[in-house]
Amino acid sequence: MSKELEKFLRKRNAAPRKVSKFQYLYDDNESVLDFYLKHGGLQRRHNVKDDFNRKPWEFIDTELGIPIDHIEMQVEATFVLQGVVVAEKLTELLTLAVLHSGISFNKQKMAPQRFGKEILGRVRPDCVFTLAIAVLLGEYDSAFKLFEFFKNGYAKGWINRSKSHMTDFIILLYGTYSNEMLSSNVDDFSYPHIIADWNTTDANKITSYVQQLCDDQVAQVAAPPSECFFEYDNLNWQFIPYPALMLLALRQKSGLTNPTIEHVAFGNVSELTPMLTSNDEPNPIFMPFKMKLEQQGFDIDKIFSKEQ
Repeated sequence: MSKELEKFLRKRNAAPRKVSKFQYLYDDNESVLDFYLKHGGLQRRHNVKDDFNRKPWEFIDTELGIPIDHIEMQVEATFVLQGVVVAEKLTELLTLAVLHSGISFNKQKMAPQRFGKEILGRVRPDCVFTLAIAVLLGEYDSAFKLFEFFKNGYAKGWINRSKSHMTDFIILLYGTYSNEMLSSNVDDFSYPHIIADWNTTDANKITSYVQQLCDDQVAQVAAPPSECFFEYDNLNWQFIPYPALMLLALRQKSGLTNPTIEHVAFGNVSELTPMLTSNDEPNPIFMPFKMKLEQQGFDIDKIFSKEQ
């Protein structure tokens, strides 16, 4: 067993115990969301003057980022313990992720008008994994919206870069799938051959591509923080091979046959699809929170519109 794989498996086995350490932050954040429901704004922004007359929802950031991270940690923990990717939790995560990305997209689009320049490197790269989740769930309206944000952010430098090329792969793959050819923003991009040949009918090639994506994820999760694969540093996105699964899901939606692919770290990658479990009820605060934003003028379709 390689040292990278050994370290990956140690981190994987320890992950379920570490999720509880994030629970206090998630619980504290629920009181923040509850305050917003009751008062129509964030407590940290209460009575603070804003020169741009921004709406209260424009200041939301970590208030949605925290539950997104927490839910994904729970999904990872369940996968480690039971080998199941819980569809209900991913659906809840995706709902919040589209809201969060819509708010971020609006901020980035308004920056040149408000500040006279683009705001560079402000978008967390790990949020791009939510595009893979939308594809895995078959939620292509959400995927369209998220891609509209990420392709703009990728071209304009909004996304904070790590040394990983996984998020580049997700954006460029979806662009190729949807006939929007984007150019890579990094030197020596790791996956141009997969992007160009994603719809191959050669089973050996697709097996090799999935193995490469999974091997690279293992290496990046196992790497120390100094290696700057920081989208994998925070207990999130580590143990479910989202980029590889997105590739297989897009192929399946396109009517292509996928071979059975086993990976030493992830098991049978071909069968890792989100499954309904009926074990978890969605958090009752999230839907009223979404409705509150809409009452305050948050128009998600307008924000993600190509004409906007």
